[in-house]
Amino acid sequence: MTINNVCHRILVTGTCGAGKTTFSKKLAGTLNVPLIHLDKEFWQPNWGQLGQEQWRVKVSDLVKGDNWVIEGNYSNSFDIRFPRATMILHLEVHRLVCLYRCIKRSLFSYGKVRDDMAPDCPERFDLNFYKYVWNFHKIQGPRVLKAAEELFDGEIILLKSKDDKEQFLKKMLNLCNI
Repeated sequence: MTINNVCHRILVTGTCGAGKTTFSKKLAGTLNVPLIHLDKEFWQPNWGQLGQEQWRVKVSDLVKGDNWVIEGNYSNSFDIRFPRATMILHLEVHRLVCLYRCIKRSLFSYGKVRDDMAPDCPERFDLNFYKYVWNFHKIQGPRVLKAAEELFDGEIILLKSKDDKEQFLKKMLNLCNI
């Protein structure tokens, strides 16, 4: 794999509130590649969900492209996405920060549909969601990293701070000859 090949298909994972969406927008803009928000693809109007089979077909179609940044977790499609990726970035931000950001987002965006969400899925308060965010580092985070190690043959890059993300974007400009 050449250096430039790592710049083509990038997965961004990490807990809610870690900054995946904001970072992914900057990264996709820097690389001038399409950005795919898994939340926008998975959720149906009024918080409905795609069936497992439909979801897997959709994800298979999403990763067919040669250039993209995909942000989100959805462990039920790791086996489809991870082998197609040329780079995996995992955002590890302290859970207090993530929980704070998610609650703040709910407060300021309550009842509105964010641009990274599906139509008719307005922001809401959801205690189960906040519990998921709080426990992500103990339960989901290790699962994401284990699956990445098993299904992906490249380097998994951990980004733990705003500075890490900014430095990474600068490196990508050079790495990808932009």
